[in-house]
Amino acid sequence: MAMQYIGYGRALAALSALMLIVPQSVVAQEKPRPTRAEGPAGVGDTSGTDNLNRRQAGAAAQQDNANIESAEAYRQRMDDYAAGQAAAAEARRLYEEEMAAYRTRQANYVAARQQWEADVRACNAGDRARCGTAAPTPQ
Repeated sequence: MAMQYIGYGRALAALSALMLIVPQSVVAQEKPRPTRAEGPAGVGDTSGTDNLNRRQAGAAAQQDNANIESAEAYRQRMDDYAAGQAAAAEARRLYEEEMAAYRTRQANYVAARQQWEADVRACNAGDRARCGTAAPTPQ
């Protein structure tokens, strides 16, 4: 059995002739794609895929519910924070009002005390018309 040398041109011509004769599907041996009923592996059972889809849908629903609960909790915290800020602002306003009233009372007392001290000095100097006033009391 001696090997015979076939020239390159002859081999190419033989291969081309063979490709014309043999149908392409036999040469390629392409697998047919599975249909929906056959599933991804070409098997008729889709219970695994359906089960996976159900689990994924359930997990997605749980995540959605968790997101909704989280958003509600966040909204509640923000409402509580805003209410706290409003209460603090109201307390600050009341404090400022009370402090303004206190400063007014203090200024009135200081003015009355200064007037009384001036009256005492005038009385001691001999101006009897300014004598006899009582010292002011703080309020």
